[in-house]
Amino acid sequence: MPQSRSLARFGFAAALLLAVAARGAAVPWLYDVEAPVASPAQADRDAAARNALRTMLTRLTGLREVQ
Repeated sequence: MPQSRSLARFGFAAALLLAVAARGAAVPWLYDVEAPVASPAQADRDAAARNALRTMLTRLTGLREVQ
C-alpha cells in the first residue's frame, strides 16, 4: 500500500509539471485581418467585413473554408 501511494504522488507531481509546461503560444496576428474595400458603398464595406471575418475564422478553426 505505501508503494502505491508514492506512485500516485509521483504521477500527480508529473501531471502537475506537464500542465504547467503546456501553455499556448501567443499569436499576435491571429485576430488582425485587413480587407480591401472596393468603394465606400455600404455593400462593398459589408462584403469586405464578411471576407475579413471568414479569414479570421479560418485561422482560428484551421478549416479550409468557413461558411
